[in-house]
Amino acid sequence: MRINQTDWAPIGVDALEPLALESVKFNSNLLVIAGPGAGKTELLAQKACFLLQTHECKYPQRILAISFKKDSASNLKDRVAKRINDTNIRFDSLTFDGFAKSILDNFRNSLPEVLRPTKKYEISYLSDDQVQQFLAGLDYQGRQNIQPLVEIINSQRGHRKRLVDNFMKKHFTSFQLGTRGRNHILDWAADLLWLHLIRGDENGSKISFQMISRLAEYIISLNPLIKKSVLATYSHLFLDEFQDTTTIQYEFVKTCFYQTEVIITAVGDGKQRIMTWAGARETIFSDFQNDFGAESKTLTMNFRCDPRLVELQTVVAQYLDANSIPQVSNRENGGVIKTIDFRDEVQESRELAHKVQRLIQSNEIPPEKICFLFKQQVAQNSVQIIQQLNTLGIKARVEDEYQDLLKDEAIKIALVFIRYVFGIDSDARDEVFKLLIDDDSSLADLRRAEHGLVHFRNRIRNSNDFSTEEAVSEFLREVFDFVGSARLAILVQGFNQDEINNSIDRFALKFSEIFNRQREIALSVKEFIGEAVIPCMSIHKSKGLEFEIVFFIGIENGMFWSFANQPAEDIQTFFVGISRPKSELYLTFCNRRNGSGQSKNPIQEIYNFLAAVNVEHVDRTN
Repeated sequence: MRINQTDWAPIGVDALEPLALESVKFNSNLLVIAGPGAGKTELLAQKACFLLQTHECKYPQRILAISFKKDSASNLKDRVAKRINDTNIRFDSLTFDGFAKSILDNFRNSLPEVLRPTKKYEISYLSDDQVQQFLAGLDYQGRQNIQPLVEIINSQRGHRKRLVDNFMKKHFTSFQLGTRGRNHILDWAADLLWLHLIRGDENGSKISFQMISRLAEYIISLNPLIKKSVLATYSHLFLDEFQDTTTIQYEFVKTCFYQTEVIITAVGDGKQRIMTWAGARETIFSDFQNDFGAESKTLTMNFRCDPRLVELQTVVAQYLDANSIPQVSNRENGGVIKTIDFRDEVQESRELAHKVQRLIQSNEIPPEKICFLFKQQVAQNSVQIIQQLNTLGIKARVEDEYQDLLKDEAIKIALVFIRYVFGIDSDARDEVFKLLIDDDSSLADLRRAEHGLVHFRNRIRNSNDFSTEEAVSEFLREVFDFVGSARLAILVQGFNQDEINNSIDRFALKFSEIFNRQREIALSVKEFIGEAVIPCMSIHKSKGLEFEIVFFIGIENGMFWSFANQPAEDIQTFFVGISRPKSELYLTFCNRRNGSGQSKNPIQEIYNFLAAVNVEHVDRTN
């Protein structure tokens, strides 16, 4: 049923701030600058609801949302489905890689044969040694100006990485296919490497996601009818976490949507651009405004953090961008920030573990609402903390290892079936039916699905020993066979059997490990999804997440070893870390960590931020 625009109201929230509501209803290309806690994902979810419910997105057209990370894409899709209460809405939420791969997989045969990957191809990335070895095997001696190539071929390990990175970024994937000659020796070599990887071996082509984006872009540029098909499918495009968009990704978007009627809404925050190392385009906001004639709106409310935390974020934000508009917390007061100095990581882990125990017992904070953040090497740097927490009966884990699986659409289906088959919760039955049938399915379809589901459940519910990877894998394959490939292709965007098999293998490894500890399926599911488990994670993986309390471990030169070479990027990373907690932030320093002495001096700028807002300091080194 169509809702008039004047009658439409946000769904599932009390209200949106005025500029956010304006952005939701804005009907032209738009850039939304939204800092931490501003509700970027919520804004896009509400805009999708508005477009679909008011029929601004006219049937049968769809909305395409593209995010940088898989978990962001999954989160946005889930929010829209919950607000409209429909899992089959006209809303596709993908990553850049997922969208490019869908174009390649569907229209691969339209590529020239020399650039056409095999039907089955491997996602593959070459090591520095492999690139050097390939270049050394080229017949280059008779060519002119070969010195740049010879320099790579003869380089030693330390120097080699810089030279190979430069070759791959500036000559291998920097160009749009079909737009370059072979004049420079490294362009010539890059073209031959492309052909080598497309040709592949007996198992098929070996291509990276950057190559896939370039191939998808080439498909669109070569084939007006394919581009017309994409434009006929989508009336609106959302670009989430826009600050991390790479040049390759942006050029792909331009090839698809430049000077078309598709309305684009891009949302991001330049102060949280922490993917520069991965090629994030520093001029992306101004380029988008200039190329697409987009207006800009800046959201100022922070719905996540208490005022004390927003105060610190504002100091860092204005260092990164003197013109940034300060955010305002939606709460009047509150918030705790402390820095704590320890002798070493042993003392640090012991005292923090006991503090966490008090928070859980006295303040009744659920463990999953507490997070330990690390700038790097989470597995290594969290060992002591996880062990100390475990001795107190508190579960903790390296969350980076689970995060991708928890956002995997195939694994979500598997978990729903496990909950249903073993009677873990009453909601699972309805969720299973939503996976099997559409809202407009007939009564006969419903009865067939119900009969088949009961038979399936009775047949496999005794398969309740998940202590081996093989047992878990077999159960999941039974589930996916029952759902069927045709239905999976609808439920799992970019459905690919090889990727399903890979997800099964990774899930089986983790779930069997948990089952061998818990020996009970319901408890195993709860632990797998992170219930009552404290996550230890990298700052990069924490983007888009929020916690009640955050322990930011290691504000010291060892953790921020790259600060002297890239201070702006490291401060952006710091900014992301301090914007994850809602109410309490604890930043730690150790005189010695992993056997090495630590110092605050090389990262004094960070401590200046803390001093500017009079952060309480606790010295536990005596």
